[in-house]
Amino acid sequence: MRRRDVDAVVASSPENVTYASEYWGLSHWARRGTQVYAVVWNEPARSVDLIVPAALADLVTETVSAAARIHVYGNFVLGSASLPDNDHERQLLELVTDAANPTSGPELLLKVLRARLGSGRVAVEHTGLADGALTTLADGLAEVELVDAGPLLREFRAVKSDQEVELLRRAAQITEQAAESALIAAHPGATETDIAQRFMTALIEQGALPETTVIGTGRRSALPNALPVERELRSGDVLRFDIGCRFGHYVSDIARCVALERVGGSERSLYRALANGLEEAAALLAPGVGTSEVYAAAMAAARRDGIPDYQRTHCGHGIGIANYDLPNITATSTEMLEPGMVICIETPYYRLGEFGLQVEDTFLITDDGAERFTQAPRELLILTDW
Repeated sequence: MRRRDVDAVVASSPENVTYASEYWGLSHWARRGTQVYAVVWNEPARSVDLIVPAALADLVTETVSAAARIHVYGNFVLGSASLPDNDHERQLLELVTDAANPTSGPELLLKVLRARLGSGRVAVEHTGLADGALTTLADGLAEVELVDAGPLLREFRAVKSDQEVELLRRAAQITEQAAESALIAAHPGATETDIAQRFMTALIEQGALPETTVIGTGRRSALPNALPVERELRSGDVLRFDIGCRFGHYVSDIARCVALERVGGSERSLYRALANGLEEAAALLAPGVGTSEVYAAAMAAARRDGIPDYQRTHCGHGIGIANYDLPNITATSTEMLEPGMVICIETPYYRLGEFGLQVEDTFLITDDGAERFTQAPRELLILTDW
């Protein structure tokens, strides 16, 4: 924020509000458009103003750091025969029944900003703002320059804290273990939905929630976003997982493939080329390496080792509280890897009408290289215990 000469950043999307304030609001995540804001101030110590509707204030007092200042708009009916003896409940009751609360989120946001700024520069995330909210801010902060916070927030999230790294490591490992568990359901007569149910159950048993469940078999494995259907598994099918979970608000994204009972030579050789692409990209991971170099290594290996016409717009991405964080791993990306970045490297290949194959693993960039969170097989596995 100092480098960008920004006095405050206003987060409005669910991901960025949670990132900035620790606050998670059910309706904010489930019903996009609910007005919740986190105002992060450019100060030496952490300084956050959190603005929520009264209907979403129930978790504020339990989940948000004491460093955050809480502001509520609107009112909400909560019954209580007497003043609760629990501190959290008492504070909640006071927050949601205060007759002096402003009636709208943008109105309250403007009030919070005007209380501390007569002039200056504020970065505002547009993504979660209601129609007209930006105009309300611009009109009420005539001496303040408003700029787009989207790029700045993505930059904030690119390098992870130790706490974020641990959540991402655990999310990736839970997903990998759940995929292995799901293969128990891969038997004659089973369907894609049977496997998906076993996968999601295994996630929940480990304390995570499903985030991405792309599971396709046979020719449906070539559909990039295949949702599981009631198709029965057949001998010779490729089973492709592109899967992830959400754990402590942080997500995972890995891919796994197996062949059922038998497999053709083409699938084996193509999978090996894709795996080699991932491995050669992974071998480059270190601070100071350009993401376009990582992309080039993945593409070159896959083309050299069996897919001469291999094409991808990207071969990976950062991951965090959102599935796609910085950096982008593309031919033209200019980001450099930094310690603390967590990234997914992937090499998918889709052959419509036949099969799809995909390799994807997750890595932490460390001070002197990279730590691998997950381990995709180097060869296409064949599931023979039918």
